[in-house]
Amino acid sequence: MEYRDRVAAITATFSTQATQELVWAAAEAERLDEESTATYGPTHTHTISIRELREWIAGLRGEADAATHWGLHVTGLQTSAWGHDHKITRECAKRTVHHWTKVTSPTGRQALGQEVLAMLSVVFGENSDIYRQVAQAVMTSSPVIAEAEVSGVGS
Repeated sequence: MEYRDRVAAITATFSTQATQELVWAAAEAERLDEESTATYGPTHTHTISIRELREWIAGLRGEADAATHWGLHVTGLQTSAWGHDHKITRECAKRTVHHWTKVTSPTGRQALGQEVLAMLSVVFGENSDIYRQVAQAVMTSSPVIAEAEVSGVGS
């Protein structure tokens, strides 16, 4: 099966969200990640895209901590590839915040919150709405940020 077909097979599991299929998708994405890294290197856009798939899969599987870690990693790669102002980078950063809002462990949420803030500082700046909202949530140990605050951020 070719690369494109393998990616299509992985993303096809997203619509069903069946546990067994997502387990397969995670394993296949890991294999593709290893192959892409060996062929193109860790910062090539093909490799970045596969790692983004791994982020999505973790999120769909309810693994908010893992999805947040992948999101932080991918946002860093997107920043290097496209710059912090690029739409792809900014959307990735917002998605990472979304994953972080799903982290249930208070200690995990706090620790990841600091990493998310560092990432947001680079991508949006410390004076942006999204940075201030996440900083407030981290300071107050607030369990959620309104989804509109994550998706509707323009600055």
